[in-house]
Parts: sequence; C-alpha cells; structure tokens
Amino acid sequence: VDAAGALGPKWCVLLVQLPTTLAYDGSVAGHFFEQVHARFGGSITCEPRHPSWFTPQAERLMRELEVARVAVDPAKWPGADEPGGWTQALAMDHAAPLYCRWHGSPREYWSSYDETWLLDRALWLQALPQGQTCWCIFGNTAGGAAMRNALRLKAMLRDDPHVGENWPRGEPLGQTYGVTRN
Repeated sequence: VDAAGALGPKWCVLLVQLPTTLAYDGSVAGHFFEQVHARFGGSITCEPRHPSWFTPQAERLMRELEVARVAVDPAKWPGADEPGGWTQALAMDHAAPLYCRWHGSPREYWSSYDETWLLDRALWLQALPQGQTCWCIFGNTAGGAAMRNALRLKAMLRDDPHVGENWPRGEPLGQTYGVTRN
C-alpha cells in the first residue's frame, strides 16, 4: 500500500483479490482490513474466491469495516455475481463503491459478452443512485474481447436512446472502466 501512495488522489479504490484457498477467518480478516484502512484513505474492495466468504458473518464484517465485495461473472458461488459487503446508500460525502469484474462467459477469460448481456449491465448501471461510483473491469482479455466489450458498454450508456439518457452526450463517463452516475 505504501509504495502505491505515489499515485496520490488518482488512487481512489484498492482491490484486494484473495486466493482461492483462503477461507474466511473473521479475526484475521478484521485485523487485515483495519491495517489496510490505516494505510490507505480510499475505498477498499475485496474479491474473495473461497465459498466461506459468502456467509452472513463475512458480509457483516465487510459492512462494519466498509469493505465492498466485488461482483464477478462468471459467479462460482451463489451471490458472487452481485455486489456485497459494504454497499450502503450514499452518505454525506462517503459512499460505498461498486466494483465489478467480468471475466467472460461461458469460457472464462476468452468469451465475449453478447449485446443482451451488455444491455442488461447498461440498464443496471443506469439505475444506480445519483453520484454512485461503479468500477467495471472486463477481464476477458485472452481472446481480446475486454476492450471491445468495455467500449460497447460505454457506447450504450452514452449513445443509445434507451440507455444512458441521464448522462450528458459526448461527455466521458469517468475512467475508462469506471463510471460515476451524476
């Protein structure tokens, strides 16, 4: 965390991706996330990859410690395709970020998403509360689909008359993969 601090205000969200073998342990997780918060002033998101993290206890800990759980596709566990952990509604100046990692389906890392899937995500993004930030990372890079899918989603949000009508036309949507509903 300290080494990346040189990014300054550009570094606004930290992704903690856990190994598939790391089972949930509340005391270890609590201590770890408290230490990360002490060193990093931005939002923390966690991508757990062990089924024990998809329990009420783990969800409660992440909510209490303001750690957002990443939504992934394809989901390997029930609920993994939806944001979890800290997802509270917008507060004064402090909102839970949403963070999505979409790896391609049915063939993970290779498959391109079709128009229907992308349109569903565009409509979901459009329905987010005003001011909500959502980071959308396409991880289907092995077959070269990530950039195509990201640009198509961005175009849907900006240009389609049925999607993204609340975004100003011709305005960038924030970071390449991050959008903020304003």
